[in-house]
Amino acid sequence: MVAPMDKAPLRSHDRSRAQRERIIPLPGHEEGYARVMLVGTTGAGKTTLLRHLIGTDPHRDRFPSTSTAKTTTADIEIVTAEGPFEAVITFASRDQVQADVEDCLYEAGQRVVRGGSDDDIAAALLEHPEQRFRLSYILGAWKQEASIAAEDEQGEFDDFDYGDSDDAADDLADDEIVSAEAIRENNAALRQFVERITELAQSVSEAVEDAEGAYNQLDNERERADWLAEHFAPTLREDADFLDLAEDIMNAIENRFGKMSTGTFVRNDQPDDWPSYWHFDETDRDRFLRQVR
Repeated sequence: MVAPMDKAPLRSHDRSRAQRERIIPLPGHEEGYARVMLVGTTGAGKTTLLRHLIGTDPHRDRFPSTSTAKTTTADIEIVTAEGPFEAVITFASRDQVQADVEDCLYEAGQRVVRGGSDDDIAAALLEHPEQRFRLSYILGAWKQEASIAAEDEQGEFDDFDYGDSDDAADDLADDEIVSAEAIRENNAALRQFVERITELAQSVSEAVEDAEGAYNQLDNERERADWLAEHFAPTLREDADFLDLAEDIMNAIENRFGKMSTGTFVRNDQPDDWPSYWHFDETDRDRFLRQVR
């Protein structure tokens, strides 16, 4: 059974599908299976229907995850079968992730030029403009200290923005909840990234203004868009500090793999030891779902 799919990854899709098929073949009619694809817009009920089909509870199991933040934008394949539980999760290549990170940095840089606040700049950095991935899922959400302090006082922490969903923080187990200390560390790192892209974008903008005129003095939105695309973008992306910042974010992403102590990461000769996929099998249903979450 293939489900749910809002938007399949555009790159490395065939490679990832082949890896999953090699480890856990998706059975078809010849094996006595029917394949069902659940398709629909966000919020149509694909995940809810899938939970009914595979027998998972939205509060106890929380699998598949659901939220207003579009958590199921990648393809998920589920096979119902007897026996132990098994999962394989494939990852985008390092080159693809770095390209997406650079896209996010450029979008954040544009917010700087347009006079956006730190919140606006952080929002652009943490969510890819085409929603291919969200850095907030990996590096943590952008939060103000007052918000962290309030959660600290209530004893409820969640470093992700679930919105109104079944997967709210009060349904999480104690050891699944992100601590206030960890949230503050995540926020400190994010603030450094925002500060760096802000300083860099301002510097590049000033250099471009000296040669091409000021962005704010252009007469209409089309001229401003051309200024950004033709002059600001190439200058920013070619700047050594821009590339250093992208590499630092990539290192922060890669460090997250080290937090997984179960299952097996397979590298498959990926550059810089970047994992190609993660494989896990388990006889205990609750432990299995917990690790996959």
